[in-house]
Amino acid sequence: MDDAATLELAKRLRAELPSLLSTEEPGELGAITGELADLIERGEAGEPVTIQILRLLRGQPILRQRANELVKPMSERTGVIPPPGGIRVPLGPRYVCPNGDFEFFRRDVSQLVPTCPHDGANLILENPA
Repeated sequence: MDDAATLELAKRLRAELPSLLSTEEPGELGAITGELADLIERGEAGEPVTIQILRLLRGQPILRQRANELVKPMSERTGVIPPPGGIRVPLGPRYVCPNGDFEFFRRDVSQLVPTCPHDGANLILENPA
């Protein structure tokens, strides 16, 4: 997995952390969220952080499991072999922080759109139809 793919995975998981770690201690959730946010920021600045991100994800079984689900080829996840070509699985509507420091993909309509964990700003739907 290259650096760009690892950063995208980390961003996706950061948005899901509250639901994935809901049974964990609140302090632990905050620590993991903060560490992941720091690694993402450093990675976007050009630092090589792939190994640190993967170590963090391996440290939590639920994060490791979800990361594996996200990176598995579609044929392994669903048993269906996709047609050839550059097809991507849609991630769902993307909500972004107006300050550009957080993104959230809404997987279904029952999922509430959170506020930005960094500055509390309301997230905005990107490219509304």
